[in-house]
Amino acid sequence: MDIWDWVIRLENDLEEAGQEHASRIIEQVTTEILDLNIGKADALIPEAIALSRSLKNPWLEVFFRHWEMRNRIGNKSEGEAALADVVSLFEFAHRDETITCPQTVCVTQDLSACYANIDGPGWVEERKAVCNETFERINPKWNCFHCLSCEYADALLDEGKPQEALDYLKVQEEKIVAAGEDISEALRTFEIQALLRLNQPEQALTIIEQCEAEIEGYDWPVNKQDRQILKAHILALLGRTEEAWEVLPAWREVVPRYYLGWIRAVDALLAKDPKQNNWSLGSAIQAALDHFVKVGAQRRVIEVAEVQIRVALARGSVWTAKRALNIAYETLPKLRAPLGADQLLAELSAKIDTLSAKTALPVPVGQLLEWLDNQAKQNEEAGRNPEQEVELLMLAVAERPDDEQLVDITSSALQACNAVKEAETLLWGYIERNHQHESNLAYYLLNLLLGSNQLAEIDRLVNYYKESQPTIALWCRVQQAFAKDELDSAKQLSLEMHELVPDYLGPLRILVTIAVRQQDFAEAEKWQQVVVEKTIEDPRSELWDLLTYSCANQDWAEAREVAKRLELPLKSTEGVIEEDWGWVRVEVLEEGETIEYLARCTGPVTAVIKEPAHPSKIQRVDDWVVYDAAQLAPVPEDEEERKYFIPLYRMIKTLQQGNFGQTWFVDGVYPGDEAFNAFERLVESKGWRVWVNSNQNYQVTDQFDLDETPLRGIFFSITAPSNVAPAELHKLLEEVTDDWQYPVHWLRLAEAVGASIEPHQEIISRYNL
Repeated sequence: MDIWDWVIRLENDLEEAGQEHASRIIEQVTTEILDLNIGKADALIPEAIALSRSLKNPWLEVFFRHWEMRNRIGNKSEGEAALADVVSLFEFAHRDETITCPQTVCVTQDLSACYANIDGPGWVEERKAVCNETFERINPKWNCFHCLSCEYADALLDEGKPQEALDYLKVQEEKIVAAGEDISEALRTFEIQALLRLNQPEQALTIIEQCEAEIEGYDWPVNKQDRQILKAHILALLGRTEEAWEVLPAWREVVPRYYLGWIRAVDALLAKDPKQNNWSLGSAIQAALDHFVKVGAQRRVIEVAEVQIRVALARGSVWTAKRALNIAYETLPKLRAPLGADQLLAELSAKIDTLSAKTALPVPVGQLLEWLDNQAKQNEEAGRNPEQEVELLMLAVAERPDDEQLVDITSSALQACNAVKEAETLLWGYIERNHQHESNLAYYLLNLLLGSNQLAEIDRLVNYYKESQPTIALWCRVQQAFAKDELDSAKQLSLEMHELVPDYLGPLRILVTIAVRQQDFAEAEKWQQVVVEKTIEDPRSELWDLLTYSCANQDWAEAREVAKRLELPLKSTEGVIEEDWGWVRVEVLEEGETIEYLARCTGPVTAVIKEPAHPSKIQRVDDWVVYDAAQLAPVPEDEEERKYFIPLYRMIKTLQQGNFGQTWFVDGVYPGDEAFNAFERLVESKGWRVWVNSNQNYQVTDQFDLDETPLRGIFFSITAPSNVAPAELHKLLEEVTDDWQYPVHWLRLAEAVGASIEPHQEIISRYNL
């Protein structure tokens, strides 16, 4: 059964009813989640659920809330953090008005997966029972049959029965094939996991190579990342470590869904390649450990802590091992059943105690920083090792808790090791004892609180300094108000601070940022001029910002003065800066989504957008815009790639709208250069716009051609000023294309003007467009 069928029909119905945004958001939610764009999915979900309720469609609400769980329980690996919400969803999905929705079965999977995240081994029997109960409602033709089979196999793996899991998967796959369906890649990956537990990497490699060979079309990141990590694990077990490191995704690319798999792969690699065991690897594992603590994935905390302790001890870091052990012990009572976890931690604790007794400062406390510097110079090629240093620094700071320099360096080392809470605790202790005098450590702590969104804690910092150091307290209040998006308050507080310390750039930068947010570029220009005047070092970066705000304020005289200071070669000497500086890409934020447009640069930070918007987006053709001078994409290092590189910038203001109407798509067989060039000239002479979206490799096939000879295709956009009726575009296309050898279609435009759509539908069918 295609559980998506009703969703596709709903999308079509919404689109036909003119609710294109509602139709688009259904696909966008699932796409972002399968593309592992966690943040974008988080931002979309509330709007999606609100949409389902406004449409009074409980099935759609089940659908969206299920996909919310796919993002939270799946991509983010939430456990206890998601339990209340998934239980609420389970209840909602089993009401009279929703029980027949196909996604109700998926919600059962969500609940089982949530318990698996919390404590997979502790909930094995219940997970298997809920899967078996749901199997009674479906058959192998359902998409859900694959998902539930994976859930059941996962429970068997958590039960420590990999051979039984493998046998079970084979039986389920036979049922699927017998029903005339294809075996999903998800089932294959659980086979691989079972084979890895059975130490049969050769067989696992065969399956993963088969999966790679069967990839057709777009390779969804949700599958690709899983496959890459499993392959790296397999290659590690086979001793092919160099290949494994190349295949393994970089830690920064991995989403929480695959943290555990990544760590298991790394653990297998370190067994064969221990030289790669370093502090930055420990920092990555610690980040995973902290995440699992945060989302309440209790058993995973124990599993990751066990790996962290072993690899930390292997490289001689007792401090990291102790930290992981403490986290594991805090989590132990939260497991449904220890199942050997208590004994495991006791054994690891004994190993840590043995090594702890050997840890001591190599020199007196007063000489430690100099000793660490000398050590770093001797190992200049390897660089500093904050993990090794932090253990000694913590011993030193215990002896000298009020040594500002020592606390500063120790705090930095802790942060490098992903020990942000420990760094905060250290800084709080120092400030509690030393808030009578000014210290940079107050600002460091403020930044940590802002970074972790602990805005209420800033009040505590203000209270320490409001009497003894009012300037520090005031700056804390400025940053707190700004972080809360209380812009009027932040502006007033910044003005007060500027009066107190006129040479401090901090409040000035806040004033500039607030003005930009409020699109008050006269104000932004004014304060940025002050920033430039007070910048002691090279002011080029500040001058570029001033140039941007001057152009946004259309203060062309000031813009030209700044351009002269930046030694920019303007051809004109006065008035509006309007020249030809080549092509750029401009990024526009629209309804929480970033969209890129090709634009013709008219000066150092201005451009005119040339690319038509998608029919569902705001039209921006001929919009004259200002963009931030900072490039959003790095220039390629490869010389050949640089030839085709077009820089990307973020738009900050529209100076003048192009006032064009909706974009309409035209698709079909290319009429030849002569005919199409004549068409373009005609359209341009009217002040309208044509934009070719396809490249020269685009081909279509005439279904009536017995030889099925491919023909060059053309897919382009056409738009006209908003005062031109769509009927005029339709009439022009009819007149011009009547002489073309092959037909093209513009179905949506024909529908919009009430023209006959049959000819267009015939063209779509004939050329499979």
